[in-house]
Amino acid sequence: MHFTLLGDSWATRSALISSNKRKKGIVSPRGCLLGMSPRFFALLGAFCWGIAPVFGKLALLEVSAVTGLVARTFLAGGLVTPWVIYQGGLSYLESIPLKSWVFLTAEAFFTAVAGDLAYYTALKRGQPGEVNLIVALAPFVTLLLSALFFAEKISWNKMVGGIFICLGIVLISLGGE
Repeated sequence: MHFTLLGDSWATRSALISSNKRKKGIVSPRGCLLGMSPRFFALLGAFCWGIAPVFGKLALLEVSAVTGLVARTFLAGGLVTPWVIYQGGLSYLESIPLKSWVFLTAEAFFTAVAGDLAYYTALKRGQPGEVNLIVALAPFVTLLLSALFFAEKISWNKMVGGIFICLGIVLISLGGE
């Protein structure tokens, strides 16, 4: 099964993504080979995302979830501005096709608006450890959607890992304070 979205086949996209997996390293917009595996960056991202809720919770002790989200988004823009300037300004954004802008807009909505607002609301009302363990269900959702849209093969170890994530969520919801 494959889907067509905006005139492009998901199966075609999947083949392109699979061929890119064979390449070693990551290429920046300037063409520099960073030479580190996607797993390294995934672990680095996980580490950063593991630290961030502590600071988020501390900030949310004195501000609303919406105010915190807006402030954090503003600050994130300021933090990436030097990198944008180093890369040559916003001119390289002109080369992004309209179809990619549509997908980036959807991704931005689900992560930076809807997802982050739900996350900040949960973080404001709950404990960072519990909230992040529940939010950790996101990779399992991604795994299922990747199988549906990109024909990604779900290996037994990915499925078992996803099931353990779900079981962890159940254990958290059964536990008391």
